Amino acid sequence: MKELRFAVALEASIRKELEDINRQALPELCPVVQIVSKFQAEFELLLDRACSTDVDLGKYPEIDAALLLGSDQDWQQAVKNFSDTNNKALANLTLLWRVLALIENSQQYYQQAALNSPYPLTKLFLSSLTQTKLILRRRLDGVLRAMYNEVWSSVGFAPFVFGKD
Repeated sequence: MKELRFAVALEASIRKELEDINRQALPELCPVVQIVSKFQAEFELLLDRACSTDVDLGKYPEIDAALLLGSDQDWQQAVKNFSDTNNKALANLTLLWRVLALIENSQQYYQQAALNSPYPLTKLFLSSLTQTKLILRRRLDGVLRAMYNEVWSSVGFAPFVFGKD
């Protein structure tokens, strides 16, 4: 399926971009980027396996959310460690925005692909991928909020319109 082959190439590009972001990230942000990078690698493998599915004869691979997203405990610890650090440089904010943009744009791709697929099974699979990316985005919100709070305490007001990010 051409949508899934494109998705594999898209996710490979995102993985490479995340590797670049990880090299630029300051130590307090690295654990978060590494969790997202692990997600990305597993997501890409899932898509690669899905490419060999014959939609008329087979079924898509199961989406293991725990494997893709990591444990809640890992996320909570990464967010806590990031929140507790006293050195939340502004560079972390711009790197977080890059990570979020990659996730949001790819999530939108799966949403559109699901809407345009003529196969019910493919629609369901692509919708599940959309939801998985959305969960990842929500998990990153905790880190983003910690960064926004840091900026807020520095400038004395909410620097960004909340709910618009």
